[in-house]
Amino acid sequence: LSCAFQNTLISGKISSIVFYITFLTWSLLSYKIINKREQILYVVYGISIAVIIGLVITFNEVLSQLASIYNSRTRLWGGFTHPNQLGGIVSSAIIGLYTYKFLGGVKLKNKKYYYLSLIVLIVLLYATKSRTSWIVTIVAITVMNIKFISTKQKSIRILLYSLLVFGTIFIGYFFITEYALQDTAFTGRLAIFNTMEVKPKTFLVGNGMVNAANLNRENTNGGAMEIAWVMLFYKNGI
Repeated sequence: LSCAFQNTLISGKISSIVFYITFLTWSLLSYKIINKREQILYVVYGISIAVIIGLVITFNEVLSQLASIYNSRTRLWGGFTHPNQLGGIVSSAIIGLYTYKFLGGVKLKNKKYYYLSLIVLIVLLYATKSRTSWIVTIVAITVMNIKFISTKQKSIRILLYSLLVFGTIFIGYFFITEYALQDTAFTGRLAIFNTMEVKPKTFLVGNGMVNAANLNRENTNGGAMEIAWVMLFYKNGI
């Protein structure tokens, strides 16, 4: 229904409708597909093997990426179009591994493969230098452990919660002062918001399936591709 109110051509409205149907279908198909703890491990192993194979296939490209004078942060991305894409996939795999252990520990027969996969994924995550993926991984693991904190004695709970609060404040302060206000890549991404056309109507129903390039006029770093959640809400509203 919201697609009908978007300020787009009929073809644009159809594109939006197809997106919604596809998105909702994926959500419904994924329901109860993973219903055993062991299946999480198989998914993570599959992701790990696929990433390694991808890096091997693009080995020459990987070497040129790491040696490139334009790669100032010496980042790894293999055959992907951006390091953040590889970082996001690796981050989800690490969170999957931790979820598997969090739900009941690691069986002896799986320990060798478990820790080998974890080490490889952590090295890859570091190599992507994807700061958002780092943050997502840390936050996800921290949130899962809040339940663990609640089982401790009151004095220990107070101490751990205090450390969590002060740690969050410190990291937030460091992020804003040392990164957000200093890093040109971050400030460049903020320029994306200046190109948006957001009105009460578009805020609700979105602007339709506009091209990412429409939000990239003032940012040569390709920020519109990097902060995909902005594009999601810009296109589809709430």
